[in-house]
Amino acid sequence: ELENLIASRGVSVFLYTHGAAASGSEPSADVPDAALPGANTPASDAPTSDVLRGVNVMFSGLTAAVTEELAANVRSLGGTVSSKWVARGGGTTHLVCSTANSDYDHVYQLGGTIVTEDWVRDCYSRQQRLDEADYAFDADKSGEPGSAAPKAPNTRLPNVFSGLSLFLHGQLQKADELKRYVVAYGGDVATDSDQATHVVTEEGWSQSLSDMLAENAKLKIVGALWAWDSINAEAVRPDKAYLVRRTR
Repeated sequence: ELENLIASRGVSVFLYTHGAAASGSEPSADVPDAALPGANTPASDAPTSDVLRGVNVMFSGLTAAVTEELAANVRSLGGTVSSKWVARGGGTTHLVCSTANSDYDHVYQLGGTIVTEDWVRDCYSRQQRLDEADYAFDADKSGEPGSAAPKAPNTRLPNVFSGLSLFLHGQLQKADELKRYVVAYGGDVATDSDQATHVVTEEGWSQSLSDMLAENAKLKIVGALWAWDSINAEAVRPDKAYLVRRTR
């Protein structure tokens, strides 16, 4: 109606709103979306795809502006972002860095995936998850993609499990990853419960646990959360809150 009123007075107009013409028709080809300010930038961090679903990224050694840009890209692709490396199930999966700093040393010793910032950018621009091996961070080449294995780290992880021997009982989620963490943090992974200080399990009480305790009265039988919480805290958590309760 406004357009007709103005036109009746001899004025030629074109009314345009972002995304659609005022009449409700499709956007005019004369004013493409690509020409609008910020058209190629996501309006928010809301996911627009699930390309990086299950991926949790930590950024280190990058400027605040670059970190903000890449974090928005990760979230747009369905991933999540952490401010620190989190070990527990569903924790951090990738470190994106530009220098061999303490975060790099930490994640390298844990066997984590370390990539350059170009991995995130290229995943975003191509809208697909690309092979991390092609973007492996190389400390000797300042993070150029596709380079050789990084140099040995300069720092040591804390000896969280020093003097402790953990026997992993039953079907544990991420059992191989947990073993790697236990060893990296100074502990041993026992092959039998009679050699262990702790039995780590995700199961309830069973006869097999009763038998283990009968053979080793000093054995502590704890939930897997005890190990993951100790790793994340970089200190052994008290056993009491994590003990698997015996059932009658």
